[in-house]
Amino acid sequence: MFLNTKGKSAVIQQVAKDLNLKVIDMRLAEMEPTDLTGYIRIKTDANGNERCYFAPMIDLPIETDELPIKFEARTETVNGVPVAHPAQYYDGWLLLLDELTSAKSAVQAPAYKLILDHQAGQAKLHPKVYKVAAGNLETDNAIVEEMSQALRSRMTHVRVEANLEDFLEYISEKDFDYRIAAYLSYKPAHFYTFDPEADHDTYAAPRTWEMANKYLKLPNFSVTSTSGRIELTAALGDAVGSEFHAFAAMKDSMPTIEQIIGNPKGTPVPSNISVMWLLTGAISYHTEKTNIDQLFQYMERLPMEFQVITIKLMMKKSMAFSQEQVCKDWIAKNSAKLN
Repeated sequence: MFLNTKGKSAVIQQVAKDLNLKVIDMRLAEMEPTDLTGYIRIKTDANGNERCYFAPMIDLPIETDELPIKFEARTETVNGVPVAHPAQYYDGWLLLLDELTSAKSAVQAPAYKLILDHQAGQAKLHPKVYKVAAGNLETDNAIVEEMSQALRSRMTHVRVEANLEDFLEYISEKDFDYRIAAYLSYKPAHFYTFDPEADHDTYAAPRTWEMANKYLKLPNFSVTSTSGRIELTAALGDAVGSEFHAFAAMKDSMPTIEQIIGNPKGTPVPSNISVMWLLTGAISYHTEKTNIDQLFQYMERLPMEFQVITIKLMMKKSMAFSQEQVCKDWIAKNSAKLN
């Protein structure tokens, strides 16, 4: 059972991807008991007597079902020769019983049977169905229903907390706009600003930073425009959104990566602190084996604290950079500064 508001769904989706499982996302707060038990049907038994049973919903895999298809079989032509690609299958299902703590007590009862007995109505779930539940806490200012002690005591409970270092690694893997990593390194307190006592429409959190990244990636998005500020504050909240908007708009005040690579010893180093923070994100984001020597030459002209931030962000992108000679030389001289 994953508890709290911070990134539960993303964790579960990643687990399913790593284990090659198809996610079945069931939002229990929106469901009725019959969505879990199934609907009553009548069949005739061997003695000719009519009997009632519960037919489970089609979303729930039962033991007679085949494993789900991930990619359909297909044929493509390569150099004029047909090449057959067989169907690929998932290794099972990951059943996410989300919003369990917000589900009505009438829904929690059949969920109990689903979780503990591996059964929906009279039907056994497929043996390759793996289950995980998630929910919010009352302290998160969420709408919650009390769970029975019987249900709570039969699950292990994991409280999920937002962690900035993990998030910076995640966004590096997901190719986020570099300005987000630079800003969060500069203003770590703005990573997660939820306050259960405050009356705010939205706030900075992993999911809203993902939303901000989607805006920044739009081809027609202008961070310097009024509409850009409105969209970022709508995602992140007024305070963080306004500050991040001003920070991201400073991109035009720093040298381009092309200028730095072309003249690493002569390209001016900005004096504005915010622009230097932005530059750490830009350098780490654009570092490749083909330009790392030039970028290090420029980076070593920055104040030491910004060199350290750049190196840390670079390593989150790829630890392989630590094997480049220019990086080895820098670490040999400055290893104490990395702690």
